[in-house]
Amino acid sequence: MPMFKITPLDPLISRDSRPFGRDQGRKVRTLDWLTPSVVCGSLRSFVGKQHKEGFVPEDLKKINIRGPFLECERSLYFPCPLDFVADKNKGYALRPSKDATQVGTEMPLGLKPAFLQSPPEDDFKPEALPKFWSAEAMSDWLINSDPQTSLLGKLRNNKSVSYGLPGPEKDERVHVGINPKTGVSEDSFLFSTTGLDFRRKEKEEGSRFLQMTIALEAETSNPTYARYLKNLPHLHPLGGERRLAEWKVESEE
Repeated sequence: MPMFKITPLDPLISRDSRPFGRDQGRKVRTLDWLTPSVVCGSLRSFVGKQHKEGFVPEDLKKINIRGPFLECERSLYFPCPLDFVADKNKGYALRPSKDATQVGTEMPLGLKPAFLQSPPEDDFKPEALPKFWSAEAMSDWLINSDPQTSLLGKLRNNKSVSYGLPGPEKDERVHVGINPKTGVSEDSFLFSTTGLDFRRKEKEEGSRFLQMTIALEAETSNPTYARYLKNLPHLHPLGGERRLAEWKVESEE
């Protein structure tokens, strides 16, 4: 199963479900991270373009991926778990309560609402955490049942990117609509796009840029398509607005 490394050359857009169009909305918004369908769709399109004799769409759908994962300095990062919150001093786990009922919720039968494991003070206000956690941090969270005060300290005090990472920043750009017949801008048709910028400058004085990349594995039972997957490096659009990214094979198994 080939392991791919994707280096975005432009801020990437993984659109949310809000409509966009002349009469619908003039803002293209991105999610905080790329969905598997966006990345897999781009990879299938690349393979289809390589097959000059024509391809069978159903065969392309059999190309499967594992990912995408955020990678920085050859380490993988995972989205911050949604069942962990923290204030200034302590972390709290969200767990289904044994005594909880479904009164006042629209949850399906058999599911219970999640509550804080140990109730905090009345003025509890959740604070921001790194959006992406390293494999080590995620292992700490999954293995230890403690409310994770030590994990919270590591996430906040570690000065390197080894434990927590803010992730790609959102880059907003304003564009103008072009009339395809005249080649000039159309009156009163401005729109904006928001993309994920995978280059981040560390805030410390004299720091450098961090180049974040995307890692994923891909596999297919079609030997011809498997050969195309190895036909990299290659520049290919990824996400909305056809933003470019460099695809290359990191390793093969």
